[in-house]
Amino acid sequence: MLESATNAPSRRAARRLVVPVILAAILLLALGARLHYALACTAVPAESDMEYYNVIAEGSGVPTEVPPGYPLFLRLIYAIWGARNYTAVYVVQAVLSAATVFLVFLVTRTVANARAALFAAGIAAVYPSFIAYALTTMTETVSLLLVLLLLAALTLPRSERTRSILAAGALALGYLFKPALLFFAPGVLLSAKRKALFLVSLAAIVGPVLAFDLVSGTTALRGARGFYRTYNPATKGAEAPMENTELGRADLEEKTYIDGGFDFLRRNKMKAVDIIYGKASIVLARGSDRFVLGPVVGKSHNVWMLLMYGFVPIMILGFIGMARTFDRKARRIALPVLSYLFFVVLLSIFKTRYRLPAEPAVIVFAGIALDRVAAIRIPRPRLAWLTRLVAPPESGPGGLAEAAPDSPDVEGGRRKGSFPSRLPAAWDIACLVLFIALALRLYFAFAAEAPINAREAAAAIRLAESGRLGSADAPIYPISLRGVHAVFGTGYRAIFVGQAILGAVSVLLTYLFVSAVAGRKAGIAAGAIAAVLPDMLVMHLQLSPDASVLLCATGLMTVAASSLSAPAKATLSGFLAGAGILLAPHFAYIVPGALVTQRRWRLFLLALAGTLLPHVLFNVAQHRRLEPVYVPAAYELKASDIFGGERPWEGVKRIYDNAALAISKRWGVAYDSAASPATRVSSFVSGYGFVAVLYLGLVGLARCRLREHRAVFLPPLLYVLLVIVLSNFQMKHRPACLPAMIACAAMFLTGSCKDRAR
Repeated sequence: MLESATNAPSRRAARRLVVPVILAAILLLALGARLHYALACTAVPAESDMEYYNVIAEGSGVPTEVPPGYPLFLRLIYAIWGARNYTAVYVVQAVLSAATVFLVFLVTRTVANARAALFAAGIAAVYPSFIAYALTTMTETVSLLLVLLLLAALTLPRSERTRSILAAGALALGYLFKPALLFFAPGVLLSAKRKALFLVSLAAIVGPVLAFDLVSGTTALRGARGFYRTYNPATKGAEAPMENTELGRADLEEKTYIDGGFDFLRRNKMKAVDIIYGKASIVLARGSDRFVLGPVVGKSHNVWMLLMYGFVPIMILGFIGMARTFDRKARRIALPVLSYLFFVVLLSIFKTRYRLPAEPAVIVFAGIALDRVAAIRIPRPRLAWLTRLVAPPESGPGGLAEAAPDSPDVEGGRRKGSFPSRLPAAWDIACLVLFIALALRLYFAFAAEAPINAREAAAAIRLAESGRLGSADAPIYPISLRGVHAVFGTGYRAIFVGQAILGAVSVLLTYLFVSAVAGRKAGIAAGAIAAVLPDMLVMHLQLSPDASVLLCATGLMTVAASSLSAPAKATLSGFLAGAGILLAPHFAYIVPGALVTQRRWRLFLLALAGTLLPHVLFNVAQHRRLEPVYVPAAYELKASDIFGGERPWEGVKRIYDNAALAISKRWGVAYDSAASPATRVSSFVSGYGFVAVLYLGLVGLARCRLREHRAVFLPPLLYVLLVIVLSNFQMKHRPACLPAMIACAAMFLTGSCKDRAR
């Protein structure tokens, strides 16, 4: 005992050394890597703004053509080490970039803890863009350091007064290098407690410089031209010269360009929204500035792939960390960076490199997300490990764990968070949701004259009328069309009405399962969204199995959320999964998630096999060969696509393209440029309606703890992942994952998961 007590201080001292030692190793790695490339780089910055900054640096006096900070920075280096000594520039910027890594550690430790700070510093140490831009004569490296100084000013000092003054100073210094850094100011204002002091300090420091710029007409003119070029199709954003625009010149007054930009906004409102959305998508896009980094990187394919995709995983982790950790400390970082992105997207040309000032904050939150992942304790059950890991516990006849009768989680003899096999007591709300959904869909069903997916509709009718189904054809929908034609004739009205009823039932089921997992308020919100969301509202006007697939998906989630017994859940889930596969082959991707969430997984497989068996036997009798439900081509699955063919990077590009399409504004029906204005407006509303629900759903998915409801949400989420990785994502894949996105969006909007986001 005495020996143990003696060794305790030494162990504590050893633990205290762990973080400094790891940090020192990270900083040495960061500095060593940057110095290596700085000394080895032979690229001559003779293109774009890189050469322009060099020319201005060789002049005299205070530069007025561009912000003066970076030309003066270059002039100082050239005065010490010789004119156009690019190696000296790269070495100095390598040291500044390594200092950025240290500031990332300090900021993250203040906002979260030391382990998250080490994760964030490790990312920043090897982050490809930070290393590559240090090898250019551009403002990016210094701007990154100034952004980190701003974030440090907002987090490190204990005094709110000191934070406000230092933040104003950092913004003023940033304005001298990159005026767009002033777009951080609104977010800083929102996060600062001493708002008046911050505004006064910023005005006192930036005011004289801003007044000089307004008088000289340099920075203000560049900003006005950028605003005009953003909203002028003749410039294609930034590619074509100003001579191609309506004004035709680059030296007019600032007001002329601003008026020209606003005039375009007034005349082209829908086009302006498309432009803004296109610029906002750059925040989530892969890519790097080839024009700037081309001389540095050369033609190395692997290096370009790292630069293009290095941001993507960090962005995903960062936004997850930001959504889950939006407390008082985190807002000091999140609000300024969101402010910067918002105003740059809205008011300026937005290229890939303009995203760089926001990336330090993304790295900070990525470190926080990794810290939370590292803190998760993974259970190690001895038997049936996969089912025990994923499926909900079962300690009674129902599918969810039973609570004590006097538990606050029990109401009226049943557990909160589930509903019985009968409809809940809130019958009035369920009826209202069903009535609104059905009324809207029936209105469109009786108003429509023809399907909105003309090409797919013609193929579906030919298949229904031919009488022969191939081994790759899903049988249920053509057979149902044939039955409707036999009873009601060849018109579309009966088909639209039938699919409208299926769509209304899907809305009702959405209300039910969301009410079960998140409460009635979230259920009402989800039902309302599902009732009016354009994707779901006009889905019944297509000749496609989408409405039926949506019903199967919502049915699976509703069964998983119910208090039915485990055998009943397994049987119903197997039947619904089999019906979905017979409606559309891609529904098979939902089976793995449904399988691992079943307590009676053998019964699930038996019900699934029983549902699919008639079609398998039919294929055997018709084609004289045994097919696994469909031929492989029906699943759009090719081994060459999965493994990327000859180049491993091709597989990464395909997966990323699939993911980009999955979160795009497109919807189920292709846009027709020759369509009437009313049709174009409908397509516009449909596209952006889906985008709104999608992003709200993604934020809700990140913020909410869905672990206790994994049986409900895992199948559709795993479905999306498998489709993106193994197949070619198309719009027809969206119906199966729409209910999950709507549910997460409703949970986020109603705050039903606010107390669960720890």
